[in-house]
Amino acid sequence: MAEIAYKEAAAHIQNTGKTGFSPVYLVFGEPYLRQRITSALIEAILPDPESRSICLEVVDTAEGAAASEAAERAGTFSFFAGNKVVLLKAPNLFVSAFDPARHLEKVRAARESGDGYKAARLLEDLLAHRGCRAEDIAGAAAEEIAARLKIDTESHPDVAWISEIAEKCRELPDSGDGGKTDDAGILLSAIKRGLPKNHYLVIAADGVDRRKGLYKAIKEAGTVINCAVATGPKKAERDEQQRILGQIAKESLAPHQKTLESGAFEQIYQRIGFDPGGFAASLEKLVLFAADRARITAEDVAAVLEQSREDPVFSFTGALAGRDADMAIYYLHSLLASGFHYMQLLSAMINQVRRLVAVKSFVSESRGGQWVPAMGYDRFRQQVMPAVVEYDKALSDDAREIRSHLQPGATGKKSGAASDLVIAKNPKNPYPVYQTFLQSDRFAQAELNEALKTLHQADIKLKTTGRAPAAVLESAIFNICRNPGKAGGNHIRKKQTT
Repeated sequence: MAEIAYKEAAAHIQNTGKTGFSPVYLVFGEPYLRQRITSALIEAILPDPESRSICLEVVDTAEGAAASEAAERAGTFSFFAGNKVVLLKAPNLFVSAFDPARHLEKVRAARESGDGYKAARLLEDLLAHRGCRAEDIAGAAAEEIAARLKIDTESHPDVAWISEIAEKCRELPDSGDGGKTDDAGILLSAIKRGLPKNHYLVIAADGVDRRKGLYKAIKEAGTVINCAVATGPKKAERDEQQRILGQIAKESLAPHQKTLESGAFEQIYQRIGFDPGGFAASLEKLVLFAADRARITAEDVAAVLEQSREDPVFSFTGALAGRDADMAIYYLHSLLASGFHYMQLLSAMINQVRRLVAVKSFVSESRGGQWVPAMGYDRFRQQVMPAVVEYDKALSDDAREIRSHLQPGATGKKSGAASDLVIAKNPKNPYPVYQTFLQSDRFAQAELNEALKTLHQADIKLKTTGRAPAAVLESAIFNICRNPGKAGGNHIRKKQTT
């Protein structure tokens, strides 16, 4: 039907809500914009949150699912009346390059996270690329496995575990066909054949290849929404970046009946740069900080925001604490590409989780009883922050006393251990502390305990195994951000939002 730009998407969704949606959508480009559009699409097609929890199915290739499963599910009649949506998250759907070594690390990470189904799915892709089947290596010796899969044993000396995953491949529904399922081909056939009435397929990808038959079929049968944004330094590119951020500001602030001073917008842009996800997160903070005021000023920006362009780790740890695995992994790779060392990023993850644990510990005590989930900022500053300062002081005093017993004659200087454990390192700036309290409410105590164990294991792997650092950190992010109560191997899940 058509390919439209991000700036036209809102009008398209509003208009087609009256005339009828396309059966297939492909949304590609900048991750935050892509996520925003897919969410708006799904909410428009399934406006009732209750029906959304029943009639939305998510197939995520990052969790080991096959893209072809989305076609199968979109073509399967629903037990419920009304619309049905299948969201296929397939960032690399149009990417033809295949890195066997990196893919092997993904298999290993899935196995170590306890998700045998995902590991088996990923191993099938590697087997198909190497031209062999699961039964060829199930029960085989390590030397034979390495030879068949062309694994460099110097980089990967331990390959015997692959045999165990190969056994699990036999349990997969489509493992008996002796070869890899042609995901793109199955999707292409399903789209050309057409979906049942009131069934919709939404595909989210990083990029596209307009030469591919799959892209052409989607464009012919449905709608392509291009969220790609040029990020160069030219004036025209910068103007487009600011126009998009201005649109995000308008859409984000309208429900709160707030506006931005022009100087405030410029200050955010100077601090954040073109980072739509970070920009939207900054607006959320400013909305809370401004409280009942209708106008957000440049002074508000200076009081609330860190220099995120110079400290981009803030966005990474914020996504982790927000349990947003997609954005956390996006920032992870962005930071690695910009020169950050993987141990720096692991340290940032550990510090973030430790802060959440410290808040959880405070809330569980009697002095933390003033805190109420989703409490407003002004009330927090007046009622909770004084108790936080008192708690930190008592913690520091206890640490100094313990230190004096362990190290007789030590000076009364501030204990480093205590400074690591305090909640408010800068009591004069309570807003970041407030944000940490909100983030801590997203986790149960047991989940934070597991998160610390996950990060400890990641530290050991990074220091002793020689495994790909990105894969190790990705696995840790998935484990920390996964939905509460999510069963291992349940790669297709239903949820109310995207």
